[in-house]
Amino acid sequence: MQEQLARGRAAARLVRELLFVQPQLKKDLRELLRRMDNGEAVHIAGIPDATLRGKLDKLFGYLHLRKTLQGIYTQRKGASPALALLGPVIDEVAGGTMEQDGEVEERAQPARVVGPAVPSAKLLRAAAEATEAILAEEAAEEAEEMIGPPPPELAAELDDAGADERSAEVVRILRLLEARERERAADAYDVLGLAPDAAAGKVKKRYWRLSLLVHPDKCSHARANDAFQAVSAAAKELQDAGKRRALDEAREDARLRAAAAEAVAAEERARQWRVARGTATAEDLTGPVRAQPAGREAWMTVLPEARRPSKPSQTSVTTFSQAGSRVGGVRDAGWAETPQDKLLRLSVAATAALTGPAGDAAGPGGGAAAAAAAGAVDAYNRGHRTKTLLEKHQERLQAQKKGAKKKRKADAAPAAAPAAVSAPDTACAGAHPWRPFSRERDLGVGPRLVSKEELLKKSGKLGDRFGGGADGGRAFL
Repeated sequence: MQEQLARGRAAARLVRELLFVQPQLKKDLRELLRRMDNGEAVHIAGIPDATLRGKLDKLFGYLHLRKTLQGIYTQRKGASPALALLGPVIDEVAGGTMEQDGEVEERAQPARVVGPAVPSAKLLRAAAEATEAILAEEAAEEAEEMIGPPPPELAAELDDAGADERSAEVVRILRLLEARERERAADAYDVLGLAPDAAAGKVKKRYWRLSLLVHPDKCSHARANDAFQAVSAAAKELQDAGKRRALDEAREDARLRAAAAEAVAAEERARQWRVARGTATAEDLTGPVRAQPAGREAWMTVLPEARRPSKPSQTSVTTFSQAGSRVGGVRDAGWAETPQDKLLRLSVAATAALTGPAGDAAGPGGGAAAAAAAGAVDAYNRGHRTKTLLEKHQERLQAQKKGAKKKRKADAAPAAAPAAVSAPDTACAGAHPWRPFSRERDLGVGPRLVSKEELLKKSGKLGDRFGGGADGGRAFL
C-alpha cells in the first residue's frame, strides 16, 4: 500500500512539472490517459522531443503500466484508471492557467530565448522529491530476496512471446558459451546481458525474464536446456557476493592487461616509425619494446632418436654393455646433458675456436706432449697407488705357479741323470731314452689323476669372473 501511494505521489509531481513547463499538453495528456484506460496501447517512440519522451516513460513507470519488448505501454488487468488518479491534477494545473490564457489570448507569445532557462525553486524541489522517490523504490526492489516465482504480470507478458524470440535468445546464449570455451571471454554478465554495475534487483528481473524465455518446457529449441542451465549458473554466480567480487576483479585484471598490451603496441609502432624515418635513438635500435612471447624450446618438443638395441653378447649371456643400448647421434647429443656438461662443452668449444690456429701450427708436437703427460700420470699411479686385492691375489697365484714348476723340475732332475749315463739303445738311436713300462701310466685304463695346479689353471683367475671386455662391457659370473 505504501508503495502504491509513493508511486501515485511521484506521478502527480511529474504531471505538475510537465504541465508547468508545457501547459499546452494538458488536453493531449488527458486524451492519452483516457485511451489507455479504455484498453488501447500507446507507443511513444515516435515523439521527436527526447525530454518529453523521457518524462512520459517515467510517468508510465510510476503508473505501473505493462511495457512490451517493442516499447508499447498497455494498462494491466484490474488496475485502477490512470485518469481517475491524474485527472484532478490536470484540472488543477489547467484551472490555474485558464485565466492567464484568457487575458493573454490576443497578445502574441514572447520570442523564444536561446539557451536554457533557470528552473524555479519549486521545480527543483519537485525534481528532488521525484529523485528521492525513485531511489527509494530501487532500494526497496534491491532489498527483496531473490527467491520465489516471478511476478504474475511478468509471466503473463512472457507467455505471449513468440517462438522466434525464444529461439533467438537461446542462440545468443549458446554462442556466448562457445566463445567462452574457445577464448574464455564470456562471463556471467555477458550471459545475462547486464552491465558490471547492475544492481541486485536488475539481476533478479533479468534472470526471471531469461528463465521464462528459454525454459525447455516453453521453448522448442533443441538446446534450450543448455541455455537454461547457463542462465541459472550465471544468476547464482552473480547472487554470491564472493564470486561476483572475484569475477569483477578478473574483469578488471583483463582490462588492465588489454590496456597494457595496447600501450606496448603503440610504443612499438612509434619506435618502428622513428627507425624508418632515421631519427631512432640507441635504445630504439636495440630491438622491440617488448619481445614476443618466447616459444617452447626444442628440448621440450623434439623427441630424441629412437634407441636401438645393442648387439647380443657373443661371450656370455651375463654380459651387458656399459654404454647401454642407445646409439648416440648429433641430433640428440644434448638430450640428457646436464647444465654443467653443457657449460663445459661450450667452454671447450670456445677455447678450441680461440686456440685453433695455434694448435694447428704446433703440429705433431702437441700430440707427443699429450702422450708424455699421460705416461707421466700412469707412472705416478703405478708408483704411488696401492695395489688392489685382486692384483695381490693374481700375484700370489703366479708366485705359487712358479714355485711348483721349480719344484717339479728339481724332483725330475736326479731320476733323469742315470738314464743319460746308460748306454743308448742302438735300435732307437736319436729317440727318447728307454724307460721301464708302467701299467697305470702307459695303459691309461682308469681316470687320470688331476693335480690341483691343473684344476686352478682350468678354473681361471678370480679377475676373469669380474673383468671387462675390450668394448667396455662387464661380465659377472
